[in-house]
Amino acid sequence: MVPRAPPFLPASACLEPTRDNASEAMSNAANETWTDALPGLDLLHEMHFGIRDLAAMAQVAGMLGDGGAELDTLVLNRAAGALTARCRIKGLSPQRARDLLGALASAGAVEAPISVEHLMLSRGDRS
Repeated sequence: MVPRAPPFLPASACLEPTRDNASEAMSNAANETWTDALPGLDLLHEMHFGIRDLAAMAQVAGMLGDGGAELDTLVLNRAAGALTARCRIKGLSPQRARDLLGALASAGAVEAPISVEHLMLSRGDRS
């Protein structure tokens, strides 16, 4: 017996894994942005990282776009000669956002400390 999905989740979220649908379910889960399942909400990822200079920010922006992320907000701060950035992106699953931040670090585009927080925010005005 296949369990019923709660009213706020698509029915496919409760499929019992079988040999035929297990790899398809994992593939779909990797690309899931969750916005369809939660109308009125946006899944955003707030990334925090250091950058060496403003030229590095151009590399970060390029890699975010190439990775399929949509930039929502970008804030740069300078303190004690170091630059830190906080950016909110959308259009990615939580795992894809973590992978993208890891790729930015591996490419040397961002510096420690790095972190990503996942936020569910209502659509409309956000500050």
